[in-house]
Amino acid sequence: MRCVTVIVGHDNIFDAATGIYPEPQGVAYILRPNGSSFEIVANMLPEEWAKLSN
Repeated sequence: MRCVTVIVGHDNIFDAATGIYPEPQGVAYILRPNGSSFEIVANMLPEEWAKLSN
């Protein structure tokens, strides 16, 4: 069984936890742990959030 971890936070906390500074504000990332760092698998920009409600 795989363990899934969700990190929700603002820029400085996300940066401290992952080493990735989220830009622009409101971007969402899907990350894969890679040893002591993370690999970005996908992201979703703020303007794409609105498309989910349609």
